Amino acid sequence: EGGFTLLELMASMTILLIMVGFLGVAFNTASVAWRQGEHDVDRTQAARSTVDLIARDLSQALVSTNIQFYGNTNSLAFVAPVNDDPNAADLSKVAYVLNWNDPSLPAAQQNLPPFKLLRLFTPTTDAAWDVYLNPGTWPTTAKSISIVCDTVMNFTLTYYYTNGTITTLS
Repeated sequence: EGGFTLLELMASMTILLIMVGFLGVAFNTASVAWRQGEHDVDRTQAARSTVDLIARDLSQALVSTNIQFYGNTNSLAFVAPVNDDPNAADLSKVAYVLNWNDPSLPAAQQNLPPFKLLRLFTPTTDAAWDVYLNPGTWPTTAKSISIVCDTVMNFTLTYYYTNGTITTLS
């Protein structure tokens, strides 16, 4: 009479199943792209915050014949009037160190990215202040060590010397 045959019903259900499959794949692809976009935004915000913190600290760095600025391939250290504690003395020792050898990782994974960027901070009132005691090797001690960024893939420092020399270290 006026109904569908079994063959027509099976064909329409197969077409519907194929369409639902395509929609599922499209939804999954869009979901993965959304998560990747959120991850990229988080990574960009973390990088921007890290650069802002370093720029703020560096803009206040003091350099004289008695207080040097030290830098090498994976670290820089300087004295600046930066205070994490409002009750602390005015000057503080600040250092940024790229942690190449993370002791929490197995030996095979050390010296491979991603690295951790550490901020070492010591006010002048703390016993760990060693600017004058170890003028060529400081910072050897720090009052507080904090992780600024834990997923550093590349780290480049460019040093501009007063004699016009420029050195870029990666």
